[in-house]
Amino acid sequence: MMSLLELKLKIQNLYQKLSIYIEPIFKFIIGIIVFTTINNNIGYDERLRSLPIVLALSLVCAFTPPAVLVLLAIIISILHVFFVSPVLSVILLVILLIMYFLYIHLTPELSFVIIAIPILSLFNMHYFVPIILGLFFSPLSIISSACGIIIVYLFEIIIEVVNMQFGNTVEDILQIYTYVIDGIIGNLEMLLTISIFSLVILLTYIVRRLKVDYAHEAAVGVGALTCILGFLVGDLRLGISEQIGMMIVGSLFSGFLALVVQFFYRILDYSRTEYVQFEDDDYYYYVKAVPKIEVSEQKLNIKRINAQRRNKKQEYEYDDPDDDFFNDFDDDNDDDLFFDDID
Repeated sequence: MMSLLELKLKIQNLYQKLSIYIEPIFKFIIGIIVFTTINNNIGYDERLRSLPIVLALSLVCAFTPPAVLVLLAIIISILHVFFVSPVLSVILLVILLIMYFLYIHLTPELSFVIIAIPILSLFNMHYFVPIILGLFFSPLSIISSACGIIIVYLFEIIIEVVNMQFGNTVEDILQIYTYVIDGIIGNLEMLLTISIFSLVILLTYIVRRLKVDYAHEAAVGVGALTCILGFLVGDLRLGISEQIGMMIVGSLFSGFLALVVQFFYRILDYSRTEYVQFEDDDYYYYVKAVPKIEVSEQKLNIKRINAQRRNKKQEYEYDDPDDDFFNDFDDDNDDDLFFDDID
C-alpha cells in the first residue's frame, strides 16, 4: 500500500511540474482520435480526411477549451454528410446544435462527455462514463450523458440513410426527415442505454454522498452492479443476447478504472476518523472528519565519514609502507571503512 501511495505522489508531482506541457499534448492526442474516428465512420469527403487537416484541427484543440473540440467535431461531421446529402446535413445540423446549446448552457464543464461516450463505445468502455459522472459530478450530468449516447446512435442512423441513397425531391426529403426522427425517438436500445446510464449516475451519486465509511468505493461497486443488472435485463428483453458477455466485462473493467481514478483523486484513512463538535451564534455543528492518506517523499542524505580516512590511509602507505605503525592502523580500522552515517 505504501509503495502505491509513493507512486501516486511521484505521478502527482510530475504532473504538477509538467502540466503546462502534458495538457496540450493530451488534448492534441484526443483531437487526433476524435477526428480520425469521425473520418473512419462518416468520412465521405476525402479532402477532410487528409492528415494535414486532422493535425491542424487537433493543434487548435490543444490550446483551446474542450467545448471547441466538440464544436469542431460537429462542423466536420456536418461537412462530411453535406458532401453526400445536403438535406441530411441540415437535419444533422439542427439536432447537433440543439444538443450543443443544451449542454453548453447547463453543463459546460462536461464537454468531454459528449466526446468520451462515442469514442469509448468503440472499445466497449463507455460504461465507465456514468460511474465517473456519479462519483464526481451532480445528477445534472445526465444531460451530457444522454447527448453523448444520442450521438452514437445518430451516426449509425446517418450511415444507414446514406447507404439508402435517397433523392432530392420533396418526398425524399420528408422521408429522410421521418426516418431520422423515428430512428432516434423509436430506438428502444438507445432509450434503454440512456435510462440505465441515468440510473447509474443517480445511484452512484446517492451512495457516494452517504455518511458512511468507504462511501466512494461502495458507490463505484453500486454503479457497476447497476450497469450490469440493467443491461442484463434490458438486453434479454430486447433479444440482444450476444452483447451480454462484452457488457459484463466492460462494466467490471470500467468499475476497476473508476477505483483507480478515485485512488489518485482522494484516498481516506477511516481508521483515524474524528468527530468534532463546535458552535457559533446561529448553529451547533457535529462534524465527522476523515483525514486523507498522504505520504511525503523520504529524503535520505547519506554522508560518508570514512572517505578522509581512506585517503589518509593511502597517503601513509605511500609514505612508509613498511612501517608497523601504519599496518596496525590499517588493521584497527578495516571494520570502519564502510561505516555510513545517515542524517
